[in-house]
Amino acid sequence: MKRRMSVRVAAVCPLALLALPLLGTAALGSGPAAAESYVIENARLVTVSGPAIEKGSIVIVDGKIAAVGATVTAPAGAKRIDGTGLSVYPGMIDAASRLGLVEVGSIAATNDASEIGDIKPQLRAFESFNPANEFIPMARINGITTAVSTPGGGLIAGQVVVADLDGYSIEQMAIRPSAAMALSFPSGVGGESFDFATFSVKRSSDSDARKAREKRLDDLAGLFDRARSYAKAVKARASDPTLPPLEEDLGLAALEPVLSGQLPLFVAANDFRDVKRAVEFCEKQNVKMILRSDASFGPFDLAAVASFLKEKKIAVIFGPMYTLPSDEDDRYDMPQQAPGALARAGVPFAFASEDSAMAKDLPYQAAMAVAYGGLSKDDAIRALTLWPATIWGVADRIGSLEVGKQANLFVTNGDPLEPRTDVKYLFIRGRNIPLVSRQTQLYDAYKSRVP
Repeated sequence: MKRRMSVRVAAVCPLALLALPLLGTAALGSGPAAAESYVIENARLVTVSGPAIEKGSIVIVDGKIAAVGATVTAPAGAKRIDGTGLSVYPGMIDAASRLGLVEVGSIAATNDASEIGDIKPQLRAFESFNPANEFIPMARINGITTAVSTPGGGLIAGQVVVADLDGYSIEQMAIRPSAAMALSFPSGVGGESFDFATFSVKRSSDSDARKAREKRLDDLAGLFDRARSYAKAVKARASDPTLPPLEEDLGLAALEPVLSGQLPLFVAANDFRDVKRAVEFCEKQNVKMILRSDASFGPFDLAAVASFLKEKKIAVIFGPMYTLPSDEDDRYDMPQQAPGALARAGVPFAFASEDSAMAKDLPYQAAMAVAYGGLSKDDAIRALTLWPATIWGVADRIGSLEVGKQANLFVTNGDPLEPRTDVKYLFIRGRNIPLVSRQTQLYDAYKSRVP
């Protein structure tokens, strides 16, 4: 994935500078957090990692949370925010999105979520992330402060980036430039699919699909073996310069952190038969795995699915809840029921938009699992904050209201799972972010013209 040139040349091209005001200031990153101090007083503090504090204060100093409690001491000169009647939550995390990668999906020049090719482990979403993406301020207005942006396309799409949603450049925004390797697990379940090459519907049996899957997995295992051999050769050459020079292979080199256990595989699989095969494959290869699923596990009992994932210690990222089951024989509310089943079994999971334009609806995706799946509101909030932070290895920095963590938080006048709730303030790394987007600018521009 190549970095979009317009992001880089804007600083030196006069025409680009002239065009910047047309984008709206909300679309542009705002740079490093200002070294300002704040205290939000008399608010309900939903710490997530512990019990809520019904009336307390939270202090922000140098971009971090300095104090949380019923009584705190604010530094001299701190800006005070009256939180009476308001609630403070940790910033929400979109656990798998296209934020920063896709502007207009149908226009290739604005779509850097996928590249040509089937196996691309050396490609990083970090390199293609556009901080001026117009959907970022839209997401912030609903309390989303961090996004996990994932590449797609092919068997191995590339590397995932975890980034805060404020900054001029991805270098400023990234929390983890490479957090996982995205893998689309080949399905062994037959069915119908549309073949764009022949513009017709293709049908395959389960037997044919399994054979095709095993062939793909054999190829993938061979690739991993070559990557291990390549890593050994690189190490040997580093310790003994008299050995013949090694031809550089960026793809094989990029797989080394996965095979050594530093990076997990972010495996997309839906039907439970594919999920079990994916877990088996990762165990055989001795690699870590995070499951990415649309919660349509096929004709299987959700309690059995949850028990298996609990036993195998597999965390799950659920895609959008605005969906129906993939199989006509599945119960109609299976996608919404799945998060609750996993919560009852103690399986860590998180919610994801898997989109850029719809990232703003992330809290309402979780609300679907509450309203129609029996998930508790407390667990829904955890699955939007602390659980995704834990799954993606950044819980030491974000995900809860704790002293020492980044001040990524938002202040609301109600339940953030309710569409009628408004976010009144939002902080990223201690910076009070203006709640402005292209949509709010257009609304303000035209509301006075409505008769």
